[in-house]
Amino acid sequence: MSKKIVASRISSGNKIFPPSVILEENGMTVKFPGFFKSQANYLAYSDLSGFAVNSPLVGYSTISFMLKGDKITAHGFTKNDAEIIRKKIDANIKNKTNKEK
Repeated sequence: MSKKIVASRISSGNKIFPPSVILEENGMTVKFPGFFKSQANYLAYSDLSGFAVNSPLVGYSTISFMLKGDKITAHGFTKNDAEIIRKKIDANIKNKTNKEK
């Protein structure tokens, strides 16, 4: 079962085409729509080397995913949305480490 989380349109830089994160069982897709060109990155949870959530006191969160030397950053998510993404990643990392034991 997948869950799609879309960034807010009122955050800076997302007025027309806000980014989205689609959480799936084994990975996630980070989409950056555009007028002439769209970009979608599939990130397997097992390939993530790290992630960071920057949630200011006021405003929208920025989420950065580190993947084998590359950094993918998406801005405009509510703190609740960022927490959902963080929990999904943490749960999959824990499942991976439990399976390896």
